Amino acid sequence: MDYYIEIKLIPRQSRSLPSLLSALFEKLFVALSAHRHGDIGLSLPAFKQTPGNVIRLHGHQCGLENLRLRVLLNDLSHYIWIGPATPVPDNVQYRHYRRVQLKTPRQRMKRYMKRRGAISADAPTGHRRQVATPTSDLPYIWIKNQALGRSFRMFIAAGDLSDTPTEGTFNHYGLSSTATVPFF
Repeated sequence: MDYYIEIKLIPRQSRSLPSLLSALFEKLFVALSAHRHGDIGLSLPAFKQTPGNVIRLHGHQCGLENLRLRVLLNDLSHYIWIGPATPVPDNVQYRHYRRVQLKTPRQRMKRYMKRRGAISADAPTGHRRQVATPTSDLPYIWIKNQALGRSFRMFIAAGDLSDTPTEGTFNHYGLSSTATVPFF
């Protein structure tokens, strides 16, 4: 991971930051899915209680340039700034960003009832109104699943800072529970 491309989101009155993040991540998912190597990671330098308005994609120069971000993100051009592939500075720290999936009580109840033989695998549980949706204080991005047409919250957690990088693969959102990206 010797290069990075920085993307800055510029919210305007017509489009909010959460809306821009959602659109950007949906397009990044398409690009990273097509890339298929798992060697491009994502960092969020302004990550605190929200993901922030700066996203960096980290990888090798060739892989980053092959994403063709300017073409992919053309319809967001009024709301984003895309920097060139730039070498990562010396003396950086490393951090991983991972997706956190919350287990809903409804899912647990359905699995429990299936194990007990109380319901079939396809039957609804009938407990929907009695079960609260889980919440988290983690920052999240609304993602629309193009295949299913449903939206979900993708919660993101940042790992601790480290002085040494950890190798691994990244998912189609550029996240990993083990692999680190430069943090600066």
